Amino acid sequence: MQKDYKPKRRQKRWKRRDFIVPGGGTHAVKVPDNSPMAIEKALRQLKRQLKDSDLFQEIRDRRYFKKPSLEKREKMQAAKRWNAKEVREQKRRDKMQQCWTILTTNGPK
Repeated sequence: MQKDYKPKRRQKRWKRRDFIVPGGGTHAVKVPDNSPMAIEKALRQLKRQLKDSDLFQEIRDRRYFKKPSLEKREKMQAAKRWNAKEVREQKRRDKMQQCWTILTTNGPK
């Protein structure tokens, strides 16, 4: 006698497009159904959207008033740090791409 075998139904794997709100802009997600996993996934998608749009950074920057001269000074310091990092990376790349010359009796090859 053979048992009736029913395969277990797997939960639907949510994709990013399942949470997109048509015409909703960047700060909106839809919850496909009211299961706890879908709600958690929708919250994660919303947090990712907010982080990618730099909204949290904007709120953090506007928390206190900064004088324009202070903003300019911080911008210049950030540019110097970025430039120093680029110089370090360029030196590292140049060190990795060393060129060796072989000396023979007929001259370099």
